[in-house]
Amino acid sequence: MLRLYLALIWVAISVGVEGHTSMTRTIGERSYLAYLPDDYASRAEPMQVLVALHPATFDGEWFQKQTRFEDEAAAEDIIILYPDGSEGLMSGLSWDAADPRGISRGDADFIFAALADIATLAPTKEKFAVTGFSAGALMTYRLLCDHGDQILAAVPYGAYYNDNVITESTWPATVPLLHMHGEDDGRVNPLTGEGEADLIYRFGILSDHMTAVASRNNEATNLNLNFASIETALDGADVVEVNASTSYVLLEGIAHYWPGPLLPNGPNGSAAVLDFINQVGTGTSDYPAAYQAWLLLHPALTETQPDADPDGDGLSNLLEWLMGFDPTSPDLANSSYPTHSFEEGTFQFTFPVASAFLDEANSQFEFYGETNTNLVSPWSRVDPVQTESGLWQISVPTTGEAKKFLRLTVAPTGNP
Repeated sequence: MLRLYLALIWVAISVGVEGHTSMTRTIGERSYLAYLPDDYASRAEPMQVLVALHPATFDGEWFQKQTRFEDEAAAEDIIILYPDGSEGLMSGLSWDAADPRGISRGDADFIFAALADIATLAPTKEKFAVTGFSAGALMTYRLLCDHGDQILAAVPYGAYYNDNVITESTWPATVPLLHMHGEDDGRVNPLTGEGEADLIYRFGILSDHMTAVASRNNEATNLNLNFASIETALDGADVVEVNASTSYVLLEGIAHYWPGPLLPNGPNGSAAVLDFINQVGTGTSDYPAAYQAWLLLHPALTETQPDADPDGDGLSNLLEWLMGFDPTSPDLANSSYPTHSFEEGTFQFTFPVASAFLDEANSQFEFYGETNTNLVSPWSRVDPVQTESGLWQISVPTTGEAKKFLRLTVAPTGNP
């Protein structure tokens, strides 16, 4: 969805904790605090963005001091945004998703403006991750209900919507979700559904809410999440998996406050959030079912990312799938193809395409060549043709050019 933001952007930069640079950026009359890896300006690969939403009456700077996501080792490749909310019914800042009157104050638009702004400074991934505490958790759920197709993963903490809100929402995409909650939370008690805020929001019991979430979030995934590491970060608390995409965890002895890392002992909610996001980010849930079905044919494969090369033969998993090779064993030394040749000013690259790929993945994936005279400017697409022998070939003229680069690409159809 294309959004146009007309706003003056001001920036104040300072050196933050080791490993991250902090800056406060202002869009119009609202600000957000950002922490970027120190080498962000020289990064070529897109980085994951985590949006962290503060509770009511506080602001992004306060939430940063409580959570300190950027201090965790797992944040090495993550950009963290701490946006300020808007003025609501209560003194201080909150989020319009927590307004019982249902009046929008443009909070979602501001968050997307911040995401667009940070993308002008560093390469960012297409989907963002989001977490939030209390009113920030309500805003997290609002984003899921309205903009789930743009969210990689979500970790709401300490508040949730009435399950009727979830059931009646559009919830436009499957988003891996881990809900965290203090078992002794007096404002939103997850076991009884009662609490100080229940008269306004009528939360209901958390397990019922998570069932409603799972019904909206019910597509199969191939995440293979390691809940053991998340449970370790949460001081042994057990994660309850409602379905493949929806999980929650109750933290014993924790009331309505963020769990660590400032606390000397006990669960570290910040580490758990980053662990969950990083696991989802290296999964394959964004790739069509045909790729996930191919993965099931190779149960010994431990590195399932499409661009991974677990057998070290120079072919990514997607290229192994395309050519019908084994991703767990080096193939190039024992195969007659792919080959390359140079004839009369034309470079030719010849390669096999597995019949299973053509039969099962043709509608979901496409393959093509890309060529360039350098590694900086945009690449030009070159479509392959099938030869009489059944192999496929990419031909690139090289007349008058000192050098030419060619690469073979496999990508989801319409999303190269």
